[in-house]
Amino acid sequence: MGTWEEVDWCQHYMKSWYAYPGMERRLYSALTQSQDISNHQQFLCWLVHRFTASSGRKLRLIELGCGPTPSSNHLLRECGIHIASAVCIDVSRELIDRASAASESECATFRVLDMETISRDDFNGEQFDLCIAAHSIHHVLNLEPLFASIRQLLSADGLLWMNEYTGPRRMQFPEEALALGNRFLATLPDSFRARLEGTSKDMLAPAVQDDPTEAVASDLILPIFLRNFEPLRFLPYGTLSYMVFDEIAHNFRGQEAELLGQYVWEYEQRCFLDGTLRPWFTACIARPWRNSEI
Repeated sequence: MGTWEEVDWCQHYMKSWYAYPGMERRLYSALTQSQDISNHQQFLCWLVHRFTASSGRKLRLIELGCGPTPSSNHLLRECGIHIASAVCIDVSRELIDRASAASESECATFRVLDMETISRDDFNGEQFDLCIAAHSIHHVLNLEPLFASIRQLLSADGLLWMNEYTGPRRMQFPEEALALGNRFLATLPDSFRARLEGTSKDMLAPAVQDDPTEAVASDLILPIFLRNFEPLRFLPYGTLSYMVFDEIAHNFRGQEAELLGQYVWEYEQRCFLDGTLRPWFTACIARPWRNSEI
């Protein structure tokens, strides 16, 4: 892969394991304990409504590593009445320009900032009620100052939504995990293992990362996060689902795909419980340590 500016984001999502039928529904219904929440957009609106209902005020949000399609843009369209302001940051000028061009709200601000070095000074001391960090923190090397900055940026009752790869550094997966993934792959018909670019996903192997920031300190995210934040909703997931479905999710449609996805999800959750697999992804709602519940 080249730079993130060169990525075809529609194609990137289409073949991603997140596009597998029922994947988002299983994740977000488990997090919210509601079968009515079936995708990322619905989940974020649910979170905004929960916050404003308990706080009695409009929400100020910040999104870290927003990319060209910030979640904030969707939130401002769908539940903007509950949002006072949104700040979206990314290290890439091109991605920020694309995100800004897609925005329809005057409440949104887009800034080129490196999340690894942000502080309250960058925002004139302003604090936020919700920080969104989705699949961006695993690109950060210096995690201690990042989580300390997020704590400083959050209001007294502020929340962090983090959905992250928290598995082996540089995605150097254990041989026993790859072996299990390969056994599942071997059961799929050839047509189901075809990538969009024409090659076939026949066997998993240790990853070779072109991006020097990819999972650069991913194995440290959870320990450092847990020293700084109290998880309110916490869900480990994704190991087997990622190995089997990533790059080929576009091939799976219909009821049979839904049943297969459910089986893989339940099987991997059992593997987490018995120690056969360790989770590689973590989704959680959290706040700086104190006692109470969402």
